[in-house]
Amino acid sequence: MISIIIPVYNGEKTLKELYRKINTELDGSMNFEVIFVCDYGKDKSWEIIKELARDEDDHIRGYCFDNNYGQHYATSFGLKKACGDYIFTLDEDSQHDPKFIPLMVRKMQDENLDLIYGQFSKIKQSYFRVLMSYFLRRILCLMVPELPRDYSAYRLLSKELNNEIVNKENYSFFLDAELGKLSRNHGSILIEHFKRSKGNSSYTIQKLFNQSIDVLFFYSKLFRNIFNSFMILVFLGFIFSVFLLHKGVFQSSAVPIIFLIILLTFLLIKLNSRRRSKKKQTPKVREQTKQA
Repeated sequence: MISIIIPVYNGEKTLKELYRKINTELDGSMNFEVIFVCDYGKDKSWEIIKELARDEDDHIRGYCFDNNYGQHYATSFGLKKACGDYIFTLDEDSQHDPKFIPLMVRKMQDENLDLIYGQFSKIKQSYFRVLMSYFLRRILCLMVPELPRDYSAYRLLSKELNNEIVNKENYSFFLDAELGKLSRNHGSILIEHFKRSKGNSSYTIQKLFNQSIDVLFFYSKLFRNIFNSFMILVFLGFIFSVFLLHKGVFQSSAVPIIFLIILLTFLLIKLNSRRRSKKKQTPKVREQTKQA
């Protein structure tokens, strides 16, 4: 049996078509369930999920959060609900085609893998977005050694690996780094990435950057050491600038230097507080199945 986890955020325009594709690919050949996790949003995604769960068949279960908790948390929540021998995750935005599911399952069986990623041959996004994503990805892979190099939201997990990850504390913050720590034998397969058919991605460049900084704080000891060393240098620079100002040496330049150091200190403290504020979340959840 295959469990397909789909985190949903403002996906009302693509959900029905995505489920139709899943049903076309798997119905009759594989037993499957689809678990939609609606991460709040501002459209009618939850109403469509409820409609699919009521009207289509027994394959669908739906869950809806009371607030927005992020893609990784929504995916991780779905993993806890999965009952399959193989657990698949993909996005709801029509850029991930479910036609590759059977191929990935065969590869997992043939090569005795516990984790497979879909590696996109060519990403169908703007050049600037692709460039920024590539740059941030390379930094994360360099600074977080356990992170699989071909990680993506198009994943296939074995039941054994899924059982391990859902019993792990705070695994939902950045799922792929935790999977990389636990996986004993992972791989990837080259697949096609499709252009988004409707709407715009909720992952802006700023969100990608903020998430990358958070991941580095949590998972990279080297980055934390660099950060702490820089904080010490900022503090020493502040003390030195105050000393120059007190002695009347370079008075005209000391004031803007002090202002700049105070600004940097504020920004660094804010970044550090983001790291410390990341705690395990417990959303209120609504559930929808055909029986419900």
